[in-house]
Amino acid sequence: FVMLVIALLVVSFQRCQLTDETAIRTVQSAGFSDVKIERNESARWLCGGDMFTVKFTARNVRNMKVTGAVCCGTIKACNVRFQ
Repeated sequence: FVMLVIALLVVSFQRCQLTDETAIRTVQSAGFSDVKIERNESARWLCGGDMFTVKFTARNVRNMKVTGAVCCGTIKACNVRFQ
């Protein structure tokens, strides 16, 4: 029984990881284009207690470069926050 619980936790944790595709889709759905993911930079400080974070740069509707983070929790949906 314990092994089953551990296996389920591992599988659910892996399903919650923030992929580049999910991050890009989240930023694009907020109206931004030319999204570039920056995996080597931490975005935890911008996302508070969210478990999964990734920093990005993109272009807004006025073609200005913006920097922010995609923040996702284990239960809540992903959202976009700006620097």
